[in-house]
Amino acid sequence: MRPASRRQARWPRDEEDGRPVYEIDWLLPDGRKLEVTLDARSGAWLKLEGPRLETAFRGSAPGGGGRP
Repeated sequence: MRPASRRQARWPRDEEDGRPVYEIDWLLPDGRKLEVTLDARSGAWLKLEGPRLETAFRGSAPGGGGRP
């Protein structure tokens, strides 16, 4: 049996303040679009923008938890 091949996703990379970043558009089930900016080197979340962010992830935890 051969080991599974490794694949790497590639997307266009931008720069913000001289730092390489990934900018991702995330479409939620209710139609809202979130814009996520990640540090391309560390993977750290740098920015999250979109409408009604306070409810974007409510109830998304296993068991429907979410934050109070």
